[in-house]
Amino acid sequence: MKRKIYYLAAAYMVFQFLGFSLTNLLLVLNQNIPSFGGLLHLATYLAMAFALSIEPKPALTYTPEATLAGRYNRFLNKLFDALPGGAFGEKYIKFSEFTEQTGLKEYISYVEARPFLQSDRGLDLIPIIDRTITYLRENNLLSLLDAYLPVINSTYSTLPLSEAQRLDALMLEHSEILMEADIFYGIDGGRLLQKVEIDKSLNNLPDTAAAIKIYKRILLAAFPELKSSIGSELIIRLLLYETLKDIEITPDGYISVNTCIEKNKHAQANKFIVVFNNFLLSILSTIVDTSPRTANLIIGKINRVLELNRHRASRLGVISTLRATLASSIPTHLTILPASKDLTEEDLKVSKKIIGENKQ
Repeated sequence: MKRKIYYLAAAYMVFQFLGFSLTNLLLVLNQNIPSFGGLLHLATYLAMAFALSIEPKPALTYTPEATLAGRYNRFLNKLFDALPGGAFGEKYIKFSEFTEQTGLKEYISYVEARPFLQSDRGLDLIPIIDRTITYLRENNLLSLLDAYLPVINSTYSTLPLSEAQRLDALMLEHSEILMEADIFYGIDGGRLLQKVEIDKSLNNLPDTAAAIKIYKRILLAAFPELKSSIGSELIIRLLLYETLKDIEITPDGYISVNTCIEKNKHAQANKFIVVFNNFLLSILSTIVDTSPRTANLIIGKINRVLELNRHRASRLGVISTLRATLASSIPTHLTILPASKDLTEEDLKVSKKIIGENKQ
């Protein structure tokens, strides 16, 4: 409505006020000049017709991130921002290619130049998830899977058992790439971790990145239990540590360590191992007192993550130092699995060094 009023007022000012004023002045100066009154009236009517034909912009409809549609919109906007281009609508062309490839095109609209999914009704989610993972892999956008994990988990909550089993099969089919992106550990509370035997995706990463990602995987796997036990205090406690302030984490299980790794690529891995161990100790000490059963589930998930990543976790000293850190406050029946037997003397020196730093 504001745009219509603006154009109507502009048409009147330009053609009726300024137009007639100028033509009258010209007639005074030269009476041989023909009258422009008819043309000015015609231009005014055409401008008014254009103003009245303007469709109002669609209002931005709020979809809470707690809903599947809201979580999808967060992912879509992160994807939109990550796509290259900008000039001549290249970004929109690439995003349109994504929506067409994944089967989302007819469900997406644009509000204030941003992609928007109004509702998840009618979406055939399992094949869309399959095509989305494939698209992200083929276009080297695996970091965006962090934002896609809450979408996958929300999908599980909407599916009947038979369809959930189909989604399980799909996740296992993509397990290698999903483990590389870490999100496999957070799928449906880490339920599928028992279906895989080993994860080699950290083997070629620098020590600091590997250490941070091991603890990220622990958080992803244990997130439902941690959240149900201490709620928003989980995020508050995590971000109290200066070392961990660049970790992105939300109440729906979105966790990203990309910025943290990038900013600390020259830092020592020990720095993060000590801080994460102390963080887990503070959380588990609270949960052991209030819900021993939940603490047991969390320890079980920590052990499973460490088993799958045993090679890097052992050599970085994560297993031995976490075991030592928790030993003072956690009951003996809740224990971290022992370190691998193939540790070298150098690996043991690393563990002892970290334990010494932890005690300072």
